[in-house]
Amino acid sequence: MSYQIDIVDDLIRIEFYGTLDALDLILLNQSQDYKVAIQNKKKMLMDFTDINGSSLTAKDTQGLAMLGKLDSQRIKDLHLVIVIEQESAPAMQHICDKIFVDSSWQVDVVNSAAQGKQLLISEG
Repeated sequence: MSYQIDIVDDLIRIEFYGTLDALDLILLNQSQDYKVAIQNKKKMLMDFTDINGSSLTAKDTQGLAMLGKLDSQRIKDLHLVIVIEQESAPAMQHICDKIFVDSSWQVDVVNSAAQGKQLLISEG
């Protein structure tokens, strides 16, 4: 799996492509590029729509969301928008709602990058 991190003003965009697995996402979370990018930012768009395969199980997804929650303890008041395929969006939103319920992060799951960008732009 590969990813690209772009930063524009207070928006971090992480676009994934290739084959997705849990180890790659864990390594992203531990990478210096990611840690620097997330500091002092208020909006993050994680776009998974260009992946061509995934070996993630439901348990992997829950575990990775919990790993993301650790970031929410260090970085406050971030709006995270996750872009995934339409069929998976409701289940992922449910997982995120449960995991991030007591954090300062707002987490939304959408099924298009355009919809995610619009959501982030509309908040100001």
